[in-house]
Amino acid sequence: MAKIVVRAGTLVDGLGNPPVRDGIVVIVDDRIMGVYEGSVPGGISDDAQVIDLSDAVVLPGLVCCHSHLNLPGDGPLPWDFVKEGEGVLAVTSARNAKTALMSGVTTMRDNGGLGRTTFDLRRAIELGYADGPRLVLCGQPITITGGHCHYFGGEADGVEGTVQKIRQLGKAGADYVKVMGTGGGSPGSLSWRRQYSREEMAAMVAEAHRSGRKITVHCLSADAMVDAAETGADQVEHAGFFTGPTAQEFNWELAQRAGATGVYASATNCVSYYTLKTLRAKETLTAEDQNLIDYRNRMLEQNLYQVKKLTEAGMRFVAGPDSGWLWTTFDCMADEIYLLQQAGLSTLDAISAGTGRAAEALGVESRVGALKPGLMADIIAVGTNALDDLRKLSDVRMVMKGGRVLVRQA
Repeated sequence: MAKIVVRAGTLVDGLGNPPVRDGIVVIVDDRIMGVYEGSVPGGISDDAQVIDLSDAVVLPGLVCCHSHLNLPGDGPLPWDFVKEGEGVLAVTSARNAKTALMSGVTTMRDNGGLGRTTFDLRRAIELGYADGPRLVLCGQPITITGGHCHYFGGEADGVEGTVQKIRQLGKAGADYVKVMGTGGGSPGSLSWRRQYSREEMAAMVAEAHRSGRKITVHCLSADAMVDAAETGADQVEHAGFFTGPTAQEFNWELAQRAGATGVYASATNCVSYYTLKTLRAKETLTAEDQNLIDYRNRMLEQNLYQVKKLTEAGMRFVAGPDSGWLWTTFDCMADEIYLLQQAGLSTLDAISAGTGRAAEALGVESRVGALKPGLMADIIAVGTNALDDLRKLSDVRMVMKGGRVLVRQA
């Protein structure tokens, strides 16, 4: 049995507990066997490999709850990029998965891709022919005919049609169900209106749970969010309050109704954050660029406020940056966690949103998401100042997945 001992300057367990100085993690093969402070009872065996990270913060591998591996994350419009075909999308997905892994993401949920591209990538990773996080997959996102993200191939209508689609995706290998509860950025869809009736939503939730799968729902309007939460959906994506094409209006009554269910949510704040970052880096701004900057500034400020209020209402936020969408990259989890902190979460709670609580939302907490005995040895190390500035979680010194060191910097 291969034994590894990781010595941490500071250890963060991913469950929200106070950091531990001089933490030690003992690993046998691909599992964590013990977590200690200061020393290992009985000492360290002579055959153990010791990894000294006493100048770093050690924490669980990050768990990303919202991504689109098919998309490049460098600006192309998704509905145009998918026309490149499954071959290009599969290769793009492999590149993106490796980027995410090298940035410290060891578990990633993909929220919708074309055909079998994400399933095939997962198999290639399992076979050792590609590098990437552990993947939690829905295959195609379910949407109405012509609805948001219809170009991924997941169109289904009515109670019978949507239930049948869930069964087909389960047959293909889907771990969970993703539903487009409202429109979005796709041409012809309306972000501020429901795509499915409450009856259809309830039927999809019931079918997902009957088959032992979780279900998450894209919600840019509050009424769709309430429908999803009150019919038993496990998570909502974006948690928006759109009332028109570019307008949001927070509604405390609807926030309380959704929050009272304790539903998980991802805010995907990085979409606006990275759009602003990209535009501000341009040497010359057009009038259209400036209008987009003004809009995204307004959206980001309002979204952070809404995260704060929804948290007060009982909603549980996890880190899901929407990697791949527009300019949102696959190494941005540090920024998404930082933005949750800016919305009012404490430092340790924001980290939990990208580790332990994220694993709970995905239903994989018995395998990953925390530094505790019995879980997979998915561990990262970052610079010592990361707890002072969560953006520094991007200062990755080591990435270990299943006891295998993939990144190690002096």
